[in-house]
Amino acid sequence: MGEIHFTRSLVERPKQIMQEILMFLPRIEEEKCNNCGECVDVCPADVLVVEGQITVVAVPQECLGCESCVSVCPTEAITVEEI
Repeated sequence: MGEIHFTRSLVERPKQIMQEILMFLPRIEEEKCNNCGECVDVCPADVLVVEGQITVVAVPQECLGCESCVSVCPTEAITVEEI
């Protein structure tokens, strides 16, 4: 019987491969957001940033879908949708 071999690129780039398979879209409801910055601090992928005095989704394509931002938001202004 034949053996299964994994390509080197598959082993070295699991994050990139997962992002190609699953995509998530974080959204911030501006009217609910108090711009506390808690979501910015907990995001492991640096998807959210504060620009001026407003919290925005800067790089949505980097979202891991972990929902850490959703968990810490005191006003429930953030949602993460799988697309």
